[in-house]
Amino acid sequence: MAKIYRYPYDMMDRSTDYMLIESIVYKPSGKLPDFIGANSPFQRLKTEKAKYNIVLPMPNQIAQANTVGWGESRISALAGAGVNIAKGAFKAANDENGILNSGAAALKAAQDEINANIKSSTSFGTSIKQYIRDMAAAAAVNAVAGSNIRAGDILARTQGKIVNQNLELLFNGVSLRPFNFSWDLTPRDEKEAGIIREILYKLKQSSAARGSNSPFLGSPDVWRISYRKGTKVHGFLNRFKICALTNVGINYTGSGQYASYNDSMGTPVHMQLSLNFTELEPIYREDYDSYQGGSGF
Repeated sequence: MAKIYRYPYDMMDRSTDYMLIESIVYKPSGKLPDFIGANSPFQRLKTEKAKYNIVLPMPNQIAQANTVGWGESRISALAGAGVNIAKGAFKAANDENGILNSGAAALKAAQDEINANIKSSTSFGTSIKQYIRDMAAAAAVNAVAGSNIRAGDILARTQGKIVNQNLELLFNGVSLRPFNFSWDLTPRDEKEAGIIREILYKLKQSSAARGSNSPFLGSPDVWRISYRKGTKVHGFLNRFKICALTNVGINYTGSGQYASYNDSMGTPVHMQLSLNFTELEPIYREDYDSYQGGSGF
């Protein structure tokens, strides 16, 4: 059974809320992601046996922020029509399995199709054709004179119009959740001072990389953290995926000035511990399917 470092040492009973921090050895997946899917570190490590456990009171602040990325996207009608024409030409050059027979041949077919459509106005109106001519003229003058004329400026000056970029906000990615926790540590006796000293040592040791005398460095340990109530996971607060410990901060002058006990180690009277964790992978909608009830991740 993994050793438990508990501060305060007499804190827990069946009604106590606290934080459990479990140190586990990081094990890489051994393979790269493919079209079948990535090997989730959460699934890979969530049942890994803990090296040791740290039990601390609920941190000074309990908060979470689940964020996803959204950003502006612009694509003009000209660009959109060109893409559609090019896709049709590429499709025509594909073999029966949808794999390009020849990239160069398909690209030339797409260019020829776009040029043919421009000439026939099948997909492009007269004003668009004029804008394309403005683009070609601006490019020619810029190449010869070293100027910076833009087709959009020509359109605005001559017709009082600009190209509609069809601005839209689109989903563009996920992010990793950071969690920052802090505690005030005030040992009441020499036994508790020893427990705090061991906790600080273990946190710093396990967050350090391996292999100082090697051409390669090994990953630090990773962490399984949870809010608890008695012997169970807290029923209301958020859950965590496997985390990396990115910062261990210790302020030995928690009261604003240094003071220590007259014990064998000179233990500071008041310390502040801050831990910064970041989850190893994002939160996905499917994660909520496995954890019904509470407030989820």
